[in-house]
Amino acid sequence: MKIFITTGIILWLAAVGYGLVYLSRYETAPGAKPDSPPGKFPSLSRIVPERTRATLIFFAHPKCPCSRASIRELARIMPEVGPRLAVYVILSKPAGSPAGWENTDLRSSAERIPGVKFIVDENEVETDLFGVRTSGTALLYDPDGNLRFQGGITRSRGMEGDNAGRSAIAALVNSNFSEHSETPVYGCPLQDLPDDQMVR
Repeated sequence: MKIFITTGIILWLAAVGYGLVYLSRYETAPGAKPDSPPGKFPSLSRIVPERTRATLIFFAHPKCPCSRASIRELARIMPEVGPRLAVYVILSKPAGSPAGWENTDLRSSAERIPGVKFIVDENEVETDLFGVRTSGTALLYDPDGNLRFQGGITRSRGMEGDNAGRSAIAALVNSNFSEHSETPVYGCPLQDLPDDQMVR
């Protein structure tokens, strides 16, 4: 009897250990699909960049649970940069999505950030134009339309707190210099997000 109990405890501990390792790897694994944003601001975009300040474009899937933390980090960036940055949140809406599909708590959180302009990306036109593949991607273009930063603004998947992406954006806007021009993006794919991962 003791052998069965001991074996059961060992198997249980092994399962718990595997689960913890899996969760740790998931939290620190960036998006699987690399982004390929253009080096110059695309002229075909419906966004017209201002020539007197930098432009930050943030892409999000409305049903990505990982991007909730990114939205909160975006809100923390705003007081750090003041009026020196124009910010757009692009909410992905794939072709064939029903009316209201994009209306989630993530959208509501993004719309509450002061100073942020909000665009529902019907058929993911802007998403494709900027070559973005992962929810939570931020692209920073300077007033001349040059890409200065691309990446995520969380330190791991769904985790808030000081991170290299947020610091890089603030530094580039405020002093035109940062040690980082790219950081990993911790988010879900903007296309083909499985139903069991969706935010309801």
